[in-house]
Amino acid sequence: NDEQWLSENQVITVTENGMGKRSKFDTYMRKQRPNTGVFCHDTEKAGGLVAGIAVAKVDQDIIMITDGGLVKRISVAAIREVTSNKSKGVGIFRIPADADYKIVSLSVTEKAEDEEDEEIVEGDETAPETPETAETPAAAEETNE
Repeated sequence: NDEQWLSENQVITVTENGMGKRSKFDTYMRKQRPNTGVFCHDTEKAGGLVAGIAVAKVDQDIIMITDGGLVKRISVAAIREVTSNKSKGVGIFRIPADADYKIVSLSVTEKAEDEEDEEIVEGDETAPETPETAETPAAAEETNE
């Protein structure tokens, strides 16, 4: 049944700088005549081009990877549903400020059973610790000397 499939699935879009959003299919209206299409992201506000688009259910996860090798898995349910095609979305992948990485791939997978959903905080610009930015015990000792 097409209506059931449309109600169970949503469109996930992610920009190369880590902004993402989840929207219903009816947000993307079908046009009767040829035209230039509809927007899926405000790339000027989001600060980057669209890196990926996928169809997913709320009980699934998405996996994103950057050109620098950083990988992040996040629950689709943790991505806020947005009704406007012209919005920038919310931050779903914090790329370290000192890294010149961009998201290059987006994939849908089944939900990880042992993981809790990560809370998305809009406007939080702090990057999580990565292996490159995490302070090691040896580095901590060097700075204390």
